[in-house]
Amino acid sequence: MISEDLIKARYFLQHFMRDVLVSAINNGYYEYESKIKQIIEELKLEKAVKPTVFISYQWSKTSSEIADRIQNELKDIAAVRRDTTNLVTGDSLSEFMKTIRSQDFAILIITDEYLTRRNCMYEVAQLLRDYDNHETKFWERVLLFVTAKIYAAEEKAAIIKFWDDKVNELDAKIKDLHGETTEKLAKELKECRYISMEIGKLLEYASDTLCEKDLDKFILNAKEKITKLTS
Repeated sequence: MISEDLIKARYFLQHFMRDVLVSAINNGYYEYESKIKQIIEELKLEKAVKPTVFISYQWSKTSSEIADRIQNELKDIAAVRRDTTNLVTGDSLSEFMKTIRSQDFAILIITDEYLTRRNCMYEVAQLLRDYDNHETKFWERVLLFVTAKIYAAEEKAAIIKFWDDKVNELDAKIKDLHGETTEKLAKELKECRYISMEIGKLLEYASDTLCEKDLDKFILNAKEKITKLTS
């Protein structure tokens, strides 16, 4: 089976070679016409490119099972991006997390544990970098499956305080250390600061939106939305 990345590359090359063909003919290089047409034919897609869906979740038995179910249900209509299936030994997890912004859709499985995990929230923070410039359309392509307690004011405040405390804790540790030993902590501190600044946007939307809590209905709604927005 052809990978989705290869399909996209072939799609790009196909259209690039069409531009080359037009340029060659316009400039009188007719001897290249047949060869370029041959390349274009070889690059034609065997099937349409599927939209990509990034699943962000916390590594727990329950969340992993939910992610498994969503991935299995969406595989016929979307190319699902997920750490367990798209990473191999030696790959960078942090670099993979950054790719959430380049996908067509993102599904966030938001549990209480998810909201306190740096890797999970860093994925969300990366995603929210596009929020301010595209607020209207942003949530159309971000689907939330929420089981976390985030609806009461004190619940949201507790989550925000958790990340504020995490920033202060790491900042204090770094001040007591010196040299290369602080590099990893400094990176974590930078990520935590970014999370603490951005998490309010997620909490505000998730707590103010009627998110589907039934997994079967959530998957059905996700299929309908993905199909509608990419058809």
